[in-house]
Amino acid sequence: MRLNNMALCHVHKAILDKLDIEKLMQEFVLRKDNRRSLFGKYFNLMLLIQNVLLKWFDEWEKSIRSQANAWMAHGTGRGSGAGALGSQANTI
Repeated sequence: MRLNNMALCHVHKAILDKLDIEKLMQEFVLRKDNRRSLFGKYFNLMLLIQNVLLKWFDEWEKSIRSQANAWMAHGTGRGSGAGALGSQANTI
């Protein structure tokens, strides 16, 4: 489930980047009194966690892209190289 949520955020990254998360969180917390008392003391902590997670996700994405580029540069993708069908097709 968590991977699906992350995938959705990745696919819609352009839209999510336009959102003002701090404003959205404030609006959510301040809308009802019980939320204000429940989340008020944790609001700054949530912002800190959000910033840490965003940095982690960006680093993770760069790492995955780097690994994928290295993998493709070495030609280890499926169907690449002479061994895929080239040498076997002549022996049939």
